[in-house]
Amino acid sequence: MKTSHFLLLTLLVLTLTMSSEAGPPGYIFCGRRLAQILQIVCGDDYSTDNNEFYTHDVVKRSIYDDCCTKVCTFDVIKLYCN
Repeated sequence: MKTSHFLLLTLLVLTLTMSSEAGPPGYIFCGRRLAQILQIVCGDDYSTDNNEFYTHDVVKRSIYDDCCTKVCTFDVIKLYCN
């Protein structure tokens, strides 16, 4: 396992096991790091579009909108897993 994959996996495990009074911790993931996190959380089965909250009144969002322009949690990332 490459060192970068090991570090990302360690980050994921620590994040999932940490507790916070204010709620789950959030992170900003962009570019290569976002792609790596999607790979770790979803494997090869993910989409960059989120239809979970899509209605005719709301503009369709992408993983970039949810995790690169603002803080997102692993629960949000899981919404992009197929």
